[in-house]
Amino acid sequence: MDASYAEVGTEAVIGFGSSFYSYGYHMRQYLHRKTTIVEVGEFRVGSRPANACCWCLVRADGMDHWWPVQDMILASDVELLTSEQAERIR
Repeated sequence: MDASYAEVGTEAVIGFGSSFYSYGYHMRQYLHRKTTIVEVGEFRVGSRPANACCWCLVRADGMDHWWPVQDMILASDVELLTSEQAERIR
């Protein structure tokens, strides 16, 4: 998902990007869930603006983990997925 869509109240599916394999067990149980964004933050690795990343807290996991926006899709985009991709969503 593009960071411009990351706003409080946006409905999204978490853990749907390319790096979801790197999540620990405590986060894997929430992968592919529809949820609502409740907080948005930007974090940097180093001091360069190009290294900034948008992350969100969501309702699905009780706001326990920050999720990267690049591993989310908008809930409204689910209908655009292939049937195999759509089957993973809970």
